[in-house]
Amino acid sequence: AGLNHRRRETRRFAAFESARRKLEPRALELLLRLGWASLALQEGVARAHIVNPTEGALLEELFTSKNEANTCL
Repeated sequence: AGLNHRRRETRRFAAFESARRKLEPRALELLLRLGWASLALQEGVARAHIVNPTEGALLEELFTSKNEANTCL
């Protein structure tokens, strides 16, 4: 079972590396954020916010969240 798991993980990593090389850095960053947010939700977190990395975006998301500039999952 351990060897099969290691093979699956190796294939999964190879597929990720192949996709990573084809994506623009911003697209890859968004996919990673979505992945982490999805994991948090699966582990019981009630909401996950994907916030643009711009100055003031976090405060805007937390206190207004009405302009739909960010994403709440």
